[in-house]
Amino acid sequence: MPVLDYFVNNFVMLFELVGLFIILFISAHVSKQVKLYTRITILLLFISMLVTATENWLGSRDTYTVWRPILTSFKYTFYPLILLSVILMVSQFMAPIPLKWFLPALIPVVVALPIYLSSQWTGLVFKYATDTNTWGGGPLRLLPYIIFIFYLVIFLAQNIVYLRYYSTRNRIIALYITLGSLAIVVTYFIIEKTEDFNPLFTTSVLFYFLFIYIHLASIDPLTGLKNRQSYYQDMDEFKHKITFISSIDMNDLKLINDNEGHAAGDEAIKTIAKILKNSVGLKANCYRVGGDEFMIFFFYNSENEVKKRIASMIEEIEKANYSCAFGYAKRYPKLTMEENIQISDQKMYENKAEMKAAKKKDKK
Repeated sequence: MPVLDYFVNNFVMLFELVGLFIILFISAHVSKQVKLYTRITILLLFISMLVTATENWLGSRDTYTVWRPILTSFKYTFYPLILLSVILMVSQFMAPIPLKWFLPALIPVVVALPIYLSSQWTGLVFKYATDTNTWGGGPLRLLPYIIFIFYLVIFLAQNIVYLRYYSTRNRIIALYITLGSLAIVVTYFIIEKTEDFNPLFTTSVLFYFLFIYIHLASIDPLTGLKNRQSYYQDMDEFKHKITFISSIDMNDLKLINDNEGHAAGDEAIKTIAKILKNSVGLKANCYRVGGDEFMIFFFYNSENEVKKRIASMIEEIEKANYSCAFGYAKRYPKLTMEENIQISDQKMYENKAEMKAAKKKDKK
């Protein structure tokens, strides 16, 4: 029974894909766009699995049928399309790819499809012997692998470019998934082995989605900054790399919420978070630890660098017509992180008191 054989042989892939589809419904941290492209990827994988299984079944028969080269052509086409959908899925949490960039990326797939479909007659990529139903490679037999590797290299470059601002842990996980897939495909390319890439795709997509989910669970959804959970984790993990700590508290958020509404208050928080994120530099992490409270851990920064960063933040926040109290402290190794943070908090409270006193003086 071909259907039963297919189910038994592909049970692990089907189990993973159905499980991933279920996870999409309970993934509160994942955006609608990531979910959309993940569903498209799952659909393409299901279709590709069916096409590959049917093509393999036709290959087990002694009698040739014209459907076999057609299915082979679409199998070769589906692999880069799946990879493109993964690229789009990943880009939604890194940096969205504009449609005008995506459409040219389809050109190799669009150009290759008629070459595949005509190969049974031209023999350019492959040709099935009509009397024995056996596969034979043509002068362009490596074209599917070349196109696939082309998209895999784009995916690798995407990871390298966008993940350079993320933690080493995140980069290692992402590159492990990407480089592992690339190594397998290159191996198949070298030995010219016709292989079903669907198990590799399914596992890689599942791993990458879980990586995205875990990463997004550490991000504050309103501001895009690291959340309180990440703050506690990094406080412990990077305590030996932290040179300075800065505490930030927004002024007059309640006044904005009461007079202009909570939407205006959210916009104010997002604006301040964006300024902090753009001003801290690469050697720092910024966190939203409360409603209008933020923290920054500076790594290997000198005190002059920290002062310049904070001065730049204050200037930009004032330009946006908002106000924040700042405090910073050097991390002393003899003190615990909590004690160092208390020093930074105390300086922030002192700055807030000074700003309130200055405001009262101006009113008089």
